[in-house]
Amino acid sequence: MRLLQLTIQNYRVHRDLAISFDHHRNLIAGPNEAGKSTVMEAIQRVLFLPAKGNTKLHRAMRPGSGGGITQVDLTFQAGAETYRLEKRYAGPNGRTRLTCIGGVTLTDQAAEEKLQALLGEPAGKAESAWAHIFVEQGRSADDPTGFANAYRQDLVARFQASGGAIVQQSARDAAVSVKLSARVNDWFTQAGKARAGSPVAEADAAVLTATQALNEAAARFAQRESAAGRHNEASARIEMVQAEQQQLAQELTEARSNAYKIEGLRSALTEQTRAQEEAGRAYDRALEADAEIATVRTGLEQRRRELAPLAAAAEAAKEACNERQRQAWAAKAAWQAAVKTASAARAEREWRVSAHELAHNRRSQADIKVRLQRVAALEQQITARRQAIAALAQVTREEAASLREQEDQCGRAQAAIDAISARLSIVEAGQPVYFGERLLQPGAVEVFADETEIRIGGNVRLALTPGGGTDLQQAARRLAELARARDDLRARLGVSSAGEAFDTAERCERARAELRQLLARLEDAGGEALRGEAQQLAEQATALEARLSRQMQGIDGAQLPASIVAAQAAALYAEQARDEAQAREGDLAARLELAEQAVKQAQEAADARRTEAGDAAAKVSAGEQKLAWLLDQYGEDGVRQRALVDLRAARDQHTQRLEVTKASLEGLQPELVHQDVLRLERAIQAQEDTLQKA
Repeated sequence: MRLLQLTIQNYRVHRDLAISFDHHRNLIAGPNEAGKSTVMEAIQRVLFLPAKGNTKLHRAMRPGSGGGITQVDLTFQAGAETYRLEKRYAGPNGRTRLTCIGGVTLTDQAAEEKLQALLGEPAGKAESAWAHIFVEQGRSADDPTGFANAYRQDLVARFQASGGAIVQQSARDAAVSVKLSARVNDWFTQAGKARAGSPVAEADAAVLTATQALNEAAARFAQRESAAGRHNEASARIEMVQAEQQQLAQELTEARSNAYKIEGLRSALTEQTRAQEEAGRAYDRALEADAEIATVRTGLEQRRRELAPLAAAAEAAKEACNERQRQAWAAKAAWQAAVKTASAARAEREWRVSAHELAHNRRSQADIKVRLQRVAALEQQITARRQAIAALAQVTREEAASLREQEDQCGRAQAAIDAISARLSIVEAGQPVYFGERLLQPGAVEVFADETEIRIGGNVRLALTPGGGTDLQQAARRLAELARARDDLRARLGVSSAGEAFDTAERCERARAELRQLLARLEDAGGEALRGEAQQLAEQATALEARLSRQMQGIDGAQLPASIVAAQAAALYAEQARDEAQAREGDLAARLELAEQAVKQAQEAADARRTEAGDAAAKVSAGEQKLAWLLDQYGEDGVRQRALVDLRAARDQHTQRLEVTKASLEGLQPELVHQDVLRLERAIQAQEDTLQKA
C-alpha cells in the first residue's frame, strides 16, 4: 500500500489540513504540540476505526475548541488500484465512503468490509493494527511482545508457507531464553514492576532522586538569569521610550491644530453646499415648470385635433351595431322554428325506431320458440340415453384388462400346480370310489395337491400324499389367493369373465359417446341460454310496448306498421327526416352564432370608439385644467422668464463660493491629518504602556 494524499478536518488541533505524500520518503517537522503525532494517529484511525460509534477513541478525535464534525479523507494505492477513503465521525450518524478511482463506490458497512479486505486486518484493532509500522509517541520503549503475540499465528503461517513445516528453535536459543526468563523473574514481579532490592529498583530510585535535584537547580538558575536579563532590557527601554514620547507630543500638537482648521472648513463647506443645492433645485424647478407648461400646451392642441374624428367614428359604429342586432333577431327566429321542426322529427323517429324494435323482437320470439321445441326433443333423447347407460354394468377397459390379467395369473398358477401335483385316474371300479367326500366315476381324473383320503367300498381307506413338499403347498395357496381376488373383481364388476367385461366396457363407451354427441347438440342449440333469451325478449317486448305507447301519445293518426319490413322502412325514413331537420337546425344555429358574434364584434367596436372619444375628451379637459393650474402656480410667460434669470445668477454665485472652500480644505489633506492624530495618540499610549511595564 502507498499513501498518496491526506485531508484532516476538525481533528483535535487540526481545523483543516491537507498533505500530499512523496513516493519515496516523507518527513513531518514542527514545534512541540504542533500536531505531528496527530497526523499519524489520523492515518491509523481512518484505516482501522469504523466511522460509526461513540467510543473513547471516537471522543478523543474531537477538536479541543469545540464545534465541527471530524472528517478524514485518505487517498491510497493498493495493488493496481487507487482508492479514496472518506470517513465522517459523527457518532451513530457516522458515514464511510470508499471509492475505487474509475470504478464503483461503496458506503458504510460494505465500504468497511472492503477496506478490511484491502488491509488484511479484521475490525476492532484501531490501537494495535499494524504495530510494526505505527509507533506512538511515549510508547517506543513498551514491551513489543504484546503486539507480536497478536500476530503470532499469522507469522507462523507465513514461515510455514515460505518452506518450513514448523518454526524450530536451537538449543542455544532455548538456553538463552531460560536465563533471560530467570533474570526477569528475579528483577520483576508478575505485574511487570521492579522487585524491591533488585538492581533495577535501586537504579530507578537513584534516577528519580537525581532528576528531582537537577530540576530544582535548573529552575533556580533559570529564574535568576531571566531576572537579570529583564532588568537590563527594561533600563534601556525606558530611556528610548522617553525620547520618543517628546517627539510624538510635538507632532501631535501640530496635527491637532490642523484638525481644528479642517473642522471649521468642513462646517463652512456643509453650509455652502446646502445653499448651492437649494439654489440649484430652485432653478431646476423653474426650468421644469416652464418645460412642462410648453409640453401641456402642445399636447392639448394635439388632443383637440384628434377629438373630432373620434366622435364621428363612435356614432358610425353605434349605427352599425344596431344593424347587426336586427340581423341577429331574424336569425334567432329562423333557428327557433328549425328547433321545433327538428324536435318533431326526432319524436317521429323515436317511435318509428321503437316500432321497428318491437317487430324485430316479436320475430325473434317466434324463432326462439321453434328452437326451444328442438331443445325439448334433444333433452328427451338425453334422458333416455342416460337411463340406458344406468342399466348397464359400469365397467371400464382398464378394469376389464385387470380382470383378464387376474384370470391369466390364475391359469398360470393352476398350470404350475398341475405340473407338480399328483393325478388319480379311475380305469375300472367294482365298488364305489370316494375322493374325499365326492364319488368318482370310472374314467374320471382328479388332480390333488394336498394329502387326500380315498375310500373304496366300505372297508378300504387310502391316504394319498402328492410330491413337491412346500412348493406345492405354496403354489396352492397362491392359486387360492389369486382365485379369490379374481372372483371378488368379477362380483364387483357384475360379469362372469374378462370377455364379458370387455363387451360391457365397449357398450358403455359407445353409449357415453352417443350421450356426449347429444349433449354437444344440446349445447349448440342453446338450452338454458335460449330460455333466458326468451325471457329477456319477453321483458323487452313489454318495455317496448310501454315505451311505444308513451311515444305515440298525442300524435294524431299514428299507426303501427303491418310488417317488420314496413317498420324498418318507416324507421329509416323517419331517421332521414330527423337528420335533415337537425342539419337545418345546425345550419341556422351556426348562422345565429355568426350573427351574435357579429353583434358582439360591432358592440365591442362601438364601445371601443365611444371609449376612445370619451378618453380623448377627458384628456382635453384634463389638459385644460392642468394648463390653468400651472399658469396660476408659476405665472405667465414674462414673469417666469425674469425669475429664471435671477435663479441662475444665485446658483452660480453659491457654486463659486463652494469651489473656494473645497480648494482650501483639500490643501490641508484632511484624511491624512485625521489619520495622523489617531496614529500619534495610539503611539503615545503604546509608549506610555511600554514605559509603565519597563
